[in-house]
Amino acid sequence: MCLNAKDCHSLLKKYLTKQVVDQLKDKKTKLGATLWDVIQSGVANLDSGVGVYAPDAEAYTLFKPLFDPLIQY
Repeated sequence: MCLNAKDCHSLLKKYLTKQVVDQLKDKKTKLGATLWDVIQSGVANLDSGVGVYAPDAEAYTLFKPLFDPLIQY
């Protein structure tokens, strides 16, 4: 997993803290997207620069504690 990999330098690793996980882990968009859907690419691709994708438009607001720092970066 990217969060523990020494060779992973993605923004996901930087901004997905335990506090953010605890805050977002049980949330789901109206279309069914979860935190796992948002971070799956970064977990699977350790060389990803960002490591997150919004699976639907609502994800940007629902998962705001993760997306906002990435967008402002």
